[in-house]
Amino acid sequence: MAYFYFVTFFTLFIAFQATTYSQYIYSLFFNDMMSSKYYIHIVQPFVSTYGNKVFFGFVLFFSCLFLLISIWQYFYRGTIESIYLKRYGTLSKIQAMDDGVFEEMIKDLFIAKGFSAKRIGGSGADGGVDVLINNGFVQCKRYKYGNNISVKIVREMIGVANLRGYKNIYIYTTSDFTQPAIKEAELFNKAGRGKISLVNGKEIIQEMKKYF
Repeated sequence: MAYFYFVTFFTLFIAFQATTYSQYIYSLFFNDMMSSKYYIHIVQPFVSTYGNKVFFGFVLFFSCLFLLISIWQYFYRGTIESIYLKRYGTLSKIQAMDDGVFEEMIKDLFIAKGFSAKRIGGSGADGGVDVLINNGFVQCKRYKYGNNISVKIVREMIGVANLRGYKNIYIYTTSDFTQPAIKEAELFNKAGRGKISLVNGKEIIQEMKKYF
């Protein structure tokens, strides 16, 4: 978002400078043809009369285009995120979501956090990986309250990370984690071979409110 604003205002600045030095710019690029009769009788009068306006209008057009893209991106992204928060802003609602919608929401949540994220679903050849992110993956578990993530699932995800060479593991669940699962994650993090983050339903709601 900030990139588009920077480009827009920088381009406008260049446009204003260009109107001041347009004659120099024209002479710089068209020096060889400036002595011809065609230039003297046709091009030069046009440049003198309309050159600055045409050049400034051209640059202004692309500046406005960048600005419109920025505005569209801001409101489009905000619309998607606000829909998630309005429709699924409570623990009971995310527990009742469709699995695919839940995975898509987690993907958008990581994008809102600044990650590059792509949903691939858990049925592929990546061992149950649902969302791929920067040098890692996210495993999404939409479980009912009380059906907590066991140590077996944590170990399986560590195995996938070791096999595929991922360094960052995220397990997002609408329920919670058993104590053995939490201890297994702590041991893995202390070993320094990578990092695993366990995020339960309440923490998902907190992240939604923060980033959506």
